[in-house]
Order: sequence, then structure tokens, then C-alpha cells
Amino acid sequence: MQRKVSDESNRQSAARLWAPLARFIDWEAQLGEAAEARGPAAHFAYEFVRFGVKQAWACLFGALMLMLLIATHLFYPKGAELARYDFLVIAAVLIQVVMLGFKLETIEEAKVILVFHVVGTVMEIFKTSVGSWLYPEPSLLRIGVCRCSRDSCMPRLARISRAAGGFSISGLRGTRTFGRWVY
Repeated sequence: MQRKVSDESNRQSAARLWAPLARFIDWEAQLGEAAEARGPAAHFAYEFVRFGVKQAWACLFGALMLMLLIATHLFYPKGAELARYDFLVIAAVLIQVVMLGFKLETIEEAKVILVFHVVGTVMEIFKTSVGSWLYPEPSLLRIGVCRCSRDSCMPRLARISRAAGGFSISGLRGTRTFGRWVY
């Protein structure tokens, strides 16, 4: 009975809506059954890898933005007509459009993300207005002193990496100066 419920949930999977991924659903289900039949260690290894793949898939936008942040920090021309922060905003929006266009993300998911970004932007406007951090580089796309970014990546990534106890990205640009973070 347990396997029948799982098979039915596979048939209802939202992944079936995306043609390149839909053909792998049955193969993945068969792989799971084979791992389960081989014993607890094989099943654990299968579930561990499956979890990792799902987490990587969920981090696609963040990974692309982190890559862009590092690349623009290292290679973006200093005197470019388009400011680095403006380039990052445009790139973030284009990544989102491509993800929606290729159905890597649904409109419903994009709506939820938009709500979080509106709330985050309001908080960032407040934090920059009271001097908690600032953006020293020029840009055109801003609200007050806050960049109109899709994810205002550097401060949030720095907070996440510190909270997770992971690597520090503060060496990229962020330094703490007189009680304020400067990126």
C-alpha cells in the first residue's frame, strides 16, 4: 500500500509539467525501488543523493546570483557606462524571466518570492536609512539609498553565511566600519 501511494504522488508530480524533467520521473522511481530492495544502506544513500539534488535545484537562482556577484566583483570594468549594481539588478530580473520562461519556476512561486522581496526591500530601505549598511558604488536603479535589486544579495548572503556558520563572503566587499557594513 505504501508504494502505491508513492506511485500515485509521482503521477501527480509538478515535475511532469516540464518536459525535459518528466521523462526522468519514472526512472527515478525505479531507482528508488531498486535502492530500497538492496537494503537500508543503499536506500539511505539514494535518499541522501536525492535530497542533495533537490537542494541544489532549489538553490539555482541563489547560486547564479552568487556567481554573478563574485564575477562582477573580480572582472566588472570600473568605468563602465552601466553601474555594477544596475547590471546585477538587470541580470537578476533576466534570470527570473528565463526561469519562468523555461518553467523552472511557476507563476505562483514567483508571486510568493515577490512578496518576500517587497518585504525585504522595505526592511532594506529602513536599514540603509538608519546607516546599518550602505552601498558605496553609484547606480541608477534605487529607492532612496536602497538598490532596487531582486535579492539585495551581499548583505543577505553575509547574514545567511554567518548564521549557517559557513564560509564568509565578507572578504569580497563587505567590511565593518564604525558599526556599519559597507559593500
